[in-house]
Amino acid sequence: MMSPISSTWVKGYLEHEGFQVIVATDGPSAVDSARTLSPHVIVLDLMLPGFDGLEVCRRVRQPGHLSGAQSAVLHRGSGAGR
Repeated sequence: MMSPISSTWVKGYLEHEGFQVIVATDGPSAVDSARTLSPHVIVLDLMLPGFDGLEVCRRVRQPGHLSGAQSAVLHRGSGAGR
């Protein structure tokens, strides 16, 4: 899961650039939010609890859902220099 500092930083940066940002803290709520809000872009953490960012991406891209939304999956490295 993205640390609160990381998600706060990403949210702040995107809002500063003029984007409206909704933060979900786990996979199931990310899917629910995406289906309800129909975003243009989804930024996901690979390590979301519940189910990971790749599973969120699979679920929202199912036929009849958000097949047109662009997705980016982020993962923080575990060592220096990553």
